Amino acid sequence: MSIAYRWFLGYDLLEKISHFATVSYAFCNRFPPELSEEIFEHILNKALNHRMIDPTVVFVGGPQIKASATKKKRQKEQVAKTAKLYAAQLRSEVNAEREAMGEKPFDDDDDGDPPETVARATSTTAPESGVFSKGAHKTEFA
Repeated sequence: MSIAYRWFLGYDLLEKISHFATVSYAFCNRFPPELSEEIFEHILNKALNHRMIDPTVVFVGGPQIKASATKKKRQKEQVAKTAKLYAAQLRSEVNAEREAMGEKPFDDDDDGDPPETVARATSTTAPESGVFSKGAHKTEFA
């Protein structure tokens, strides 16, 4: 074990350090199930009270859930490229703020052309799903 690690945890040089799984074992087998949730909520509230996190935007990650759709029932459709769409939205928000502050808005770099489009496969049975690739050869709607 590193001396710095021992110092950080408050252990002496010759003191025995607990096995790394001791805490997780205790949470799984000895403590009530709701304790870990209470600890998480306590830490989250501390972070919110000290303005360490901004709750206005939340990003959630998770596994793709397989859709109840067959790959055979799909159609191609043209959709706007999202980068262009988001750039236009961002530009309008920035210009609105600049006008509110009494500053001149930025010039549009677009020449009025409609946003670029890209072909996308959509399921006819589950249109809210998208094509998801698993590995090099397997694709499915998820």
